[in-house]
Amino acid sequence: MREKMTDLSFFPSEMFDKKFRYDGGDLGAQCGQEGTSFKVWSPFAEEVTLRLYRDGSSESFLERQLERKDRGVWELEFPENLHGVYYDYLVRNEGKDVRTADPYAVACGCNGARSMVADLRLTDPPGFEADRRPDQKEENIIYELHIKDFSYDAESGVPREYRGKYKAFAVGEGQELPACMRHLVGLGVTHVQLMLYVILPQALRNIMPQIGNNLIINIKDSCVLSVIGVAELLYKTKAAAGALYMNFETYTITMVVYFIMTFTCSRI
Repeated sequence: MREKMTDLSFFPSEMFDKKFRYDGGDLGAQCGQEGTSFKVWSPFAEEVTLRLYRDGSSESFLERQLERKDRGVWELEFPENLHGVYYDYLVRNEGKDVRTADPYAVACGCNGARSMVADLRLTDPPGFEADRRPDQKEENIIYELHIKDFSYDAESGVPREYRGKYKAFAVGEGQELPACMRHLVGLGVTHVQLMLYVILPQALRNIMPQIGNNLIINIKDSCVLSVIGVAELLYKTKAAAGALYMNFETYTITMVVYFIMTFTCSRI
């Protein structure tokens, strides 16, 4: 029975590296004609169980325990190629089982809940082995563009069914490039950055909390205006309470309205 590790300073230490450092590039699920091997690095695990699934939602059809190897590596081999099979691990630590996907997987199912065994050679499109990236230019010229604006015009040279879509970037080659792509080449552009699906989502994610805060501040600050007679919500509440002699009811309704507005803005 291994001793419980409580001193966290052990992890970045030379002793830890000497005992558990693993530089092999074969972690994860490796599969091919010779079979499939599963390797995962978990030096302090008491037990690691592999679970195989036929798809992303069904129950496991096979469970096997991995064998502990040197340097904290656990391993299990199968004689067949399990390409396309889903899997995950049950890792036992201090008597508790924790389910986890494979951190070294090269493929996964929906939302990464389950990993997938993948023979990447079987996923290569025709001609992939001969594919080469463009030569590196002396200077990177980056151009921001909008997917739709790039090819939506009828004079873009892109077939109608591909206009305003990703596919527009892959139409033609060499001298057969569409007008929109030839325009980029003429400008000397080496890289493009897609605005709608790359820049704007990141920008909105960063600014929306601040926008929500500003809306809440504006709602609160508007209450102060009632002091100088501006007919905003609190001012109208005072007027209604005075006319109806129903202070509790009117202020309660106003409180609920303020709560709904501020709570909604805080969720942005």
